Amino acid sequence: MILDVHMDTLDSITALRHIKSDVSSVRVDLIMISTDISSETIKTCSDLNCFDYLQKPVNVDCLYESINSFFLPRCLGRKNTRTACNVKVIAAFKGRQNSLYAESFSEGGIYIRTEYPFPTGSDVTVSVQLEDGRHRHYKGKVVYAINEFSDSSSASPGMAIQFLGLSQDDNIELFNYMKTLIAGDLIDKQGEKKILER
Repeated sequence: MILDVHMDTLDSITALRHIKSDVSSVRVDLIMISTDISSETIKTCSDLNCFDYLQKPVNVDCLYESINSFFLPRCLGRKNTRTACNVKVIAAFKGRQNSLYAESFSEGGIYIRTEYPFPTGSDVTVSVQLEDGRHRHYKGKVVYAINEFSDSSSASPGMAIQFLGLSQDDNIELFNYMKTLIAGDLIDKQGEKKILER
C-alpha cells in the first residue's frame, strides 16, 4: 500500500499506526510518500515499520526500485518484478505468427494468454510494440505452458516465455517499457499536484 503522509481527511501517520496495530492488517506493508523529508517524520514512519519513504514527486525509478526490493525477496526464485497487462503481441513459432495478448510482463519474460500454448521448450520470437510505436522482437523459450484443462486454478491458459540473449540495449528498453506499464498512465493523467515524475 502507498500512503501520502499529508492527506486531507486523515493523517497518514495515524492511519499507519492503526494499520500496524490491527491484527488483521499488521502484515500489510506500506510505502510512504511526501514532500515532508524531515528526519523526525521519516523516523516516525520507520519506527512504525513502513517499508520505505519516498520524496514527492516520486521518481518512477525510485518507486520501481522500492517495489522491486519489496517483492523480489518474496518471489520464490523470481529475478524480475512483473506487472499485469493486457498488451497485444505477436508470437512467432515454426514460421507462423500468432496475434495474442500478454497477461503479465517482466524484464525477463512474458506470459501470453492462449488456449493453445506452444510446447514447453519451444523457441519463440515475441514482437512487442513499445511506447514510441516501434515493434521490437525478442527471442525466447517457452518455460511452461498451462492449458485450459490444467489443474492450475488461478492461472489463465497460456504460456510463459523467458527472453533469451538480451543485449544491454534490450534490457534498458524492457526496463523502460516496464516503467510505462507500471506507472505510465498515472504520470500522464496526474493533475497539477505532481505525485510521480519520469
